Amino acid sequence: AVPGGTTHSNSLNGNECVDNAIADYLLTGKRPARKSGNRADTTCAAMPQPDPTANERRLQRQAPDDGTSRLDMQKIAAPR
Repeated sequence: AVPGGTTHSNSLNGNECVDNAIADYLLTGKRPARKSGNRADTTCAAMPQPDPTANERRLQRQAPDDGTSRLDMQKIAAPR
């Protein structure tokens, strides 16, 4: 369980606690020790909230002085 997390299911996405528990299970089949009662067997800290302006700031730092448009920069930053 990830109290305060932002997704319903988030795995192998940078949260070391969650990633390690999943990797251990996939590698060995071992699950966390069972806790009594109606609660999670393992609790991990939530990842920090994403910064919605981070990509725009990165694009601004990378903006060339050659007349490249903002749309061109977005295509470079997020290739398909």
